[in-house]
Amino acid sequence: DNLISFSIWPNAKVHGIVSYRGVLKGGYFFEGSLVIQILDANKKILSQSNAVAKSDWMTSGPIDFEGNVDFSKLPVGPGFFEIKKDNPSALPEKDKSILIPIIIE
Repeated sequence: DNLISFSIWPNAKVHGIVSYRGVLKGGYFFEGSLVIQILDANKKILSQSNAVAKSDWMTSGPIDFEGNVDFSKLPVGPGFFEIKKDNPSALPEKDKSILIPIIIE
């Protein structure tokens, strides 16, 4: 419900450097960034980076974001693109994320 739009579709085949953009409802960002993780089929972290807000991130309304992920050195097969709340408090009750299934080629 929090992801309004995203340029990588579920079950998309991804390879090389992929630029992405999307729109999220607020609450995922801290200091204008959020966490992006690429997970394997067992949800083990393969790669981690940050996406950057392209509009005011201190709102509960829609926030544009974008970033890049390099899939070229990751193992091929099914996995997940995870959009994860930047949670500097590390309190588990404040964690939230969105998993998008992908296929790494």
